[in-house]
Amino acid sequence: MQMSFGAPSRLHVNQLPVNGWQVNWVGQRVSFPAEAVTESLGLVNSWRQTCSGIEDTWVQREYGVPTLWLKLDCVVDATSGTLGVYEIDDCPDGLGVSCLVNRPFARELDMLQSTWPAFRPVVADGRTTDDALWLSLETIRLETMNGYRGRILPRPHRLGDGRYAPLAERSVGPCLTQGSKRYGLRLGLWQPVQSEAELDWHESFVLKTPFGYGGSGIYIRHEGRLSGVTGKGKIRDAFQKHGTLYRQPFIMPMTCPFDPGYLMVLRPFFGFDPLSGCYRFLGGFWLARPGNLKLHGAADAIVGPLV
Repeated sequence: MQMSFGAPSRLHVNQLPVNGWQVNWVGQRVSFPAEAVTESLGLVNSWRQTCSGIEDTWVQREYGVPTLWLKLDCVVDATSGTLGVYEIDDCPDGLGVSCLVNRPFARELDMLQSTWPAFRPVVADGRTTDDALWLSLETIRLETMNGYRGRILPRPHRLGDGRYAPLAERSVGPCLTQGSKRYGLRLGLWQPVQSEAELDWHESFVLKTPFGYGGSGIYIRHEGRLSGVTGKGKIRDAFQKHGTLYRQPFIMPMTCPFDPGYLMVLRPFFGFDPLSGCYRFLGGFWLARPGNLKLHGAADAIVGPLV
């Protein structure tokens, strides 16, 4: 299905329903510069050293890494080429979307996947994924596993779900620490704050909860007319609920080159190559929303190939 996507760019947006949500995608490519790939791989290696050994999973024991693949949410400054990193996702969705919009990515993933063992997603009630777009083996519901003993891809809905603990020995990614933001403290991406007294309300900043995935647990402070900013009341409520939050310097999203009214984030994936013992860049997708700082898979988001 296609629809016309607003002037002036007149992009044609393809629409595909995926497990109850709609993916709006276009064919226009964005390049991830070679310098950004190199810088990202350096950060990925630092993340690997920081996070290895935290969980006793199958992938940790077999390959010495926390996960078979990970994703960065990032931007590249158009003038300086500087890489700005929002998040490192240790067991991300989005591989299926990337395969849908990005044929070179699908080929790279297919070649790498041939070196991995077979595994099946084990999904908790309430969790939505795009795994059916790239994995041939059927998804299993956590609540009705019925004796399956093979390797698993954990897809919890509630982070830290203890029901996944017995499955760690067969897991290709983290089970209980999936979505933890503690790595950012060790890598210097953000700092802990315990109260609003440590904040300057006149500055732009981002606060994160210690655990979270997708757009959850993100609070953005920024002056201006852009959507997606958070009021003081919600931030105070977050301190009441969580006690400690993580403060990250504000990083302005990129302007979408196909429509300047859209803000954009880049989502490159890195897969572990058992033959070389290293993570490698696979490509990914870009995501954009109209005038909104909170860049996630909302109904008004569009995605396209990142190469």
